[in-house]
Amino acid sequence: MAKKFLTGVKTFAKNVRFHAKRVIARHESAGEAFQMLRQDSKKLANMIAPPEVLPEARKHAQKLVDKGRKRFNAKDYEAAEKLFRGALAEDPECGWACTFLGHTLYHQGRHQDAMAAWQRAYEMDPVSAAGLKAKKKLRHVQRTQTDYLAGYQERMGRK
Repeated sequence: MAKKFLTGVKTFAKNVRFHAKRVIARHESAGEAFQMLRQDSKKLANMIAPPEVLPEARKHAQKLVDKGRKRFNAKDYEAAEKLFRGALAEDPECGWACTFLGHTLYHQGRHQDAMAAWQRAYEMDPVSAAGLKAKKKLRHVQRTQTDYLAGYQERMGRK
């Protein structure tokens, strides 16, 4: 365990240098850097004292998320949506359920609902893997919409 922890500390130090360079080069904000480092520090803390055993509702919610991901991968989006919503009913703070619900809604063409789900996932825990994945998807969709609108306006201006 000590060797694993020492490796984790070394990795954390490398990440501090990496994010400091990115902040100085203005490739990321100080807030984003601190969020990423906070996530890394949580990993170190879990090495020292592992998290408590999940309560039954949280375990059941995770099982529903796993089933929902299988249905999503099989392109059965209606069943996946029900499973992700069920997971959120069991554990309203399940970030992965919210993130994957967003993906499912997006594939069903319900883009505004998907964006709301991703926003909720990000707000639940902005430094978790689920929150960061949701934020990345939000940025991608927003950038795509902006690019599409700019292209449309450019075409309309030419005519």
